[in-house]
Amino acid sequence: MIYMSECMEIIKTRRSVRGFKPDAQISDEALNTILEAAMYAPLAVNKPSWHLTVIQSKAAFDEIVEKTIGVLKINPNDHVKMRLSMPKFSPFYGAPTVIAVTGDLNNEYSHTNSGAAIENMLLAAKAQGIDSCWVCMANKFLGSAEGSELLKRLGMPDGYGIMGCVALGYAEKDEIPMPNKHFDRYDEIINFIK
Repeated sequence: MIYMSECMEIIKTRRSVRGFKPDAQISDEALNTILEAAMYAPLAVNKPSWHLTVIQSKAAFDEIVEKTIGVLKINPNDHVKMRLSMPKFSPFYGAPTVIAVTGDLNNEYSHTNSGAAIENMLLAAKAQGIDSCWVCMANKFLGSAEGSELLKRLGMPDGYGIMGCVALGYAEKDEIPMPNKHFDRYDEIINFIK
C-alpha cells in the first residue's frame, strides 16, 4: 500500500526531463505498468475519449522529428527559437519511447480526460525510476492535416486528434533541478472562499 508521504514524494520529485539516453530503452513490463496507470485515470461521464499510440520505431521518430522541426521553423517564438538552437534538437529530447495521446475530437472532455491519463503515466513512470516529459511541441506538426495522416497510419482512430505526447526513458543527467513552482506567489494563484 502506498502511503501519502510516498505518493507526495513521487509527485514532488518528478521532473520534466529534456535530455534522454537514446539507447536506454524501458522494459516492456514497465511500459505496460505505465499504460495500465493511464487506464485508471478518471474519465468525464465515464466515457473513454482517448487513444494511446506507443512509438519506439526509429523510422517513425525520424519522420515526426524532421517534420515537427520544419513546422517549428515557421514563425517561431523566443522559446521555440531557443529550443531549435540546441545541438541535435528533438521535440522528444532523445527519448526511446514516446506515447502519442490522441483524443476524440467530438468529445468535449477529451482534453481533460487525456490530461488525467498523461499525469497518471508520468507518475507511474517516476514510481518505477523512469524519467519522462509531457511534450506538446510536437503537436505543431501532429495537429496538422499531414501529422494527423501520419498518426492514422500509426493506428490513431478516425475522428481523433493529438492531445499531447509522453516521452519516456532515462535521463542523461543524474540530477534534474527543481524548476520554479511559484510557491512565492501562493497568495496570487490560490484563494479560499470559506
